[in-house]
Amino acid sequence: LLQATDSLLAMAGRDISLTTTTRTAQRDAGQNHFERTSIDSVAGVYVQNDQGRLVLQAGRDMNLTAATVVNQGKDSLTQLSAGRDMTLSTVTTSAQDNITWDKNNRLSQGVTQSTGSTLAGNGDVTLTAGRDMTSQAASLSAQKGLALMAGHDVTLTGAQNTRSLDEYHKVTGNSGMLSKTTTTTHDVTDRWTMTGSELNGDTVSIGAGHNLNVTGSSVAGDNRVSLAAGNNLNIVTLTESNRETHLKQEKKSGLMSSGGVGFSVGSQSLKVTDTATDTTQKGSTVGSVHGDVSLQAGNRLT
Repeated sequence: LLQATDSLLAMAGRDISLTTTTRTAQRDAGQNHFERTSIDSVAGVYVQNDQGRLVLQAGRDMNLTAATVVNQGKDSLTQLSAGRDMTLSTVTTSAQDNITWDKNNRLSQGVTQSTGSTLAGNGDVTLTAGRDMTSQAASLSAQKGLALMAGHDVTLTGAQNTRSLDEYHKVTGNSGMLSKTTTTTHDVTDRWTMTGSELNGDTVSIGAGHNLNVTGSSVAGDNRVSLAAGNNLNIVTLTESNRETHLKQEKKSGLMSSGGVGFSVGSQSLKVTDTATDTTQKGSTVGSVHGDVSLQAGNRLT
């Protein structure tokens, strides 16, 4: 944690890394297992007063992993720069429950959530990288101007979240004095969703010397929004998907009616399996509330 009232300047000849850490707790109860991974310590940089300056400068690379950088005073100035690459990446929190009641009844369910970096300034915010700049599921906002510039590529993209369930039950009951019915159900679902990067400012300007990629992310300004790439400007989607399998089987055994007044001894089985897979696209948005939107590419715009 770095905190200042009026001005904070951090310079490194090589790299600057701000990494939020996680911790994992596990608990076993009989045949059951529970596991949680949560955020432990947030890597934060804060400046409080009006007209405050927050400057982070790395001679080589700057890596922000689910970090929080906030310059909260009015008319503040926030500048982050890297001589080579700037990467805003995520950490993953999760929960997993594995419950076993007996050999015929069990449940496994889990969820993961990606958390990106947050960079907010109550004034102008500028990020520059000599080579590549990558923002994964990050939130970047400026009360005034938000500017991103990279000598090579700028990539605004998302991170994956998951949810899964695997539930199995087998129940046997009497269908009569000399017969029984066994019902088996098995439900499996998997869901993959994406959290994109979100950029907001009064004005937003993004420039890349080579390619500028906006993937499943949003760029929004109150006034002018400008995206410019020396080569290709790509505004594309991220894929989200859902997969489900539901099985139900009924098996009858013992003395059963054979029609009319007759009976037979044996077994009957009915098995039904439903499987469904669907895929959706999480789109990208680039827009302005009151101003113009400018999209420029030296080669191709998609």
